[in-house]
Amino acid sequence: MVKHHLLGPSRLETRQVCPASYKMEKELMEKLEQEQNTKRKHKENTDIFPSLQELFGIAIEFIPHDKWSDGRQIKSFFKRDKSYLEDEDMTEREKEIERENPTYILKKNDKEYYYDKEDLEYTLKTIKHLSSRVKNPQFIHVNERLEYKNKNGEVLYFGTINVVAMDQDGQLMIFKWKTGIDDIDEIEYDLQIQAYVLAAMQKYNAESCKAFAYNPRTPQRNSHTFTRKEKGKIEKEIQRIISTCTGVCPPTVPTGQCDYCLGYQHKICPEWREYYEEDKDTKPEIVEKEPPETQEEPKNEYVEEISPESEKIEEETQQDQDEPETSEVFDYFEKIGGILIVVGLIFAFLILLAIAT
Repeated sequence: MVKHHLLGPSRLETRQVCPASYKMEKELMEKLEQEQNTKRKHKENTDIFPSLQELFGIAIEFIPHDKWSDGRQIKSFFKRDKSYLEDEDMTEREKEIERENPTYILKKNDKEYYYDKEDLEYTLKTIKHLSSRVKNPQFIHVNERLEYKNKNGEVLYFGTINVVAMDQDGQLMIFKWKTGIDDIDEIEYDLQIQAYVLAAMQKYNAESCKAFAYNPRTPQRNSHTFTRKEKGKIEKEIQRIISTCTGVCPPTVPTGQCDYCLGYQHKICPEWREYYEEDKDTKPEIVEKEPPETQEEPKNEYVEEISPESEKIEEETQQDQDEPETSEVFDYFEKIGGILIVVGLIFAFLILLAIAT
């Protein structure tokens, strides 16, 4: 179970840039699972406070699809929380703040889910985006588990996608919601999206899959239609990553993905160990991931690294080559002076000779 989770779509990019992070996290997770107060159990105890993406899914599952096109009908399912009016412990100022920033309640299966003003705004935008892309759907599945199997029927990885849908024309679609502040890159190169697409196409035996990424905060959106022509290349890369992680791994490499690694978060990564122990301000040099489909230009083995001192010497040498040598100038004038002296002596002799005669 740990194996597949740690190699799921959301972890593949980390594994791609630092394969050694897999075994490090695997050992850590096995240790945490033996303890009672693990993060996973803590999360199970706090499901009454779902994430923003989970709030989107709750609303999409609860509100009928035929109501999605009308924002007012969607909003009618949310009841404004007025319990603060009866709270004697709240000051008038606190009540005023609550009135300016109201909380809304969505009741589902005898449970109450709370949306603040911003949460509700983002939820309405997300439903509107989904509704505009999926017309008369054959099905819409929220938070669906997708897994991908190799030719031997072994599960290589699994993960949970926000939405899987199929429209009236049989076009398979997946939706991935973003709620951070980072830009949405071109999703045709997004390894996480690629992994979900691969699993969805296998599960529904589809020739193509249209992927959507949407962030209601920014708002930013992007989409790409994957076909079977791209499937083989994606599968090959994912299998390469998994094989590298589960085999003899190279040393850990500090990259921009370290923040998402449990080894870094729990301070067991050997690459960061010195920083942990001494609490230094200087961190290891971060290795940035190369853009997809690009290769690093080959280095010329015969070009030596030039130091600033050698560059200065080279510049002075070039200047010396451009300017004439001082000794050469002196030699030139000495030759001219010698000729003039000889000519002068000849003229003086001729004048004396003329006077004598």
